[in-house]
Amino acid sequence: MDRFGGDAEARLPLAPGVLLPSGRRGAMLLRLDARVAESADAMDSKSISRKGVGVQVPSLVPTPVARAASELAEALLPIVRRYLRLSTEEFRTVEASLGERCGSTEDEELMAAVEERHAEGHAIGWCLGVLAAASGTDLLLTRRERNGLSEMFRLVLVALGDRELSPSADELPSVAPDRGGGWELPFLLSWMLLRAGITPPNDGPLRWGLMEHDERQTFFLGCAPRREIHPLRALVRLVEGAEAIEEDDGIGVVLPAGSLLAPSPEGERGWPR
Repeated sequence: MDRFGGDAEARLPLAPGVLLPSGRRGAMLLRLDARVAESADAMDSKSISRKGVGVQVPSLVPTPVARAASELAEALLPIVRRYLRLSTEEFRTVEASLGERCGSTEDEELMAAVEERHAEGHAIGWCLGVLAAASGTDLLLTRRERNGLSEMFRLVLVALGDRELSPSADELPSVAPDRGGGWELPFLLSWMLLRAGITPPNDGPLRWGLMEHDERQTFFLGCAPRREIHPLRALVRLVEGAEAIEEDDGIGVVLPAGSLLAPSPEGERGWPR
C-alpha cells in the first residue's frame, strides 16, 4: 500500500489522437495579452528620449504560466469545440420539438437533457475562464467555483483519451473561495495532471492524494516524471504560500491549510467524447 491507498500501479501508452502540448495554437486562441498595450505605453512615455536611449523591446520568450496555459489550451479546446457542436445539435432538436408539440415542456426526458446541457455549459465557461485568466485576460472577475478543480480534471482526462483517475474526480477536494483569484489552484493542478498523463510510461490510472499535516496540505500526483519539478517550481508562485515537492513516485504541491476543502456534493458529469 502506498500514499494513495493502493498498490503501485502500471502505466498505459498514450491514447491515439491525444494532442501533445507542443504548439502555440491554444495560446493564440485565448491570449489577449495586456503586455502589448503596456509596451506601447512604455514606448510613448519612457523608452524614447531625446538623448537617444533605445526602445526597450519586451522579451518574446513566454513565461512559465503562458507556456502552461498554451499546453492546457491545446489539449482542452478540441473537447470544448466538440461540446459546443453537440450542444448546438441537441438544442436544435429541442427547438424543433417545442415547435411541433405544445406539450413538449412536459416531456421530462427532454427537459432533463436541456438542464444537463445548461450545467455542462456552465462548467465549460468556467474552464475557458481559467485558461483565459492564465493567459492574462480575467474573464472570471469575482466568479468562484468550489468544484472548479473537478471540472478541469474531467476535461483533462477526456483529452488524455478517457484516462482513469484514482480516486475518481467526484472525490476531488473543493477549492477555497478566498484563495487568490479562484483559478490559480485548479489551473496549476490541472497542468500537473496533463503532464503526468502524457509522459510515458503510463499504463494505469492517474493517482492523486491529499494529506493534511501541521497546518499544511499536500496535493500529490503520481505518474509524473521527476523532471516536471523544474517548471512546477515556477508555476507554484501563482498560489500564495505554495511550494513544489518531488519524490520518487511523483510530484506535489504543499499548500497552506484550508486551501482545499471537502468536495461539494454534485452529480457526475459526462463530457463529450
